Amino acid sequence: MNRLLESFCRYVRVDTMAVEGSTTYPSSPGQLVLGRMLADELQAMGAQ
Repeated sequence: MNRLLESFCRYVRVDTMAVEGSTTYPSSPGQLVLGRMLADELQAMGAQ
């Protein structure tokens, strides 16, 4: 499987559905998980 497809498959496995009525942003734990995943990958590529 190519790298882009592998990354996409990892991302779509994370439940990022918003929590209705939440007063926080992001509104669900999954949104935080995905954000951390993306941040870690960007840092690994040299982003600051």
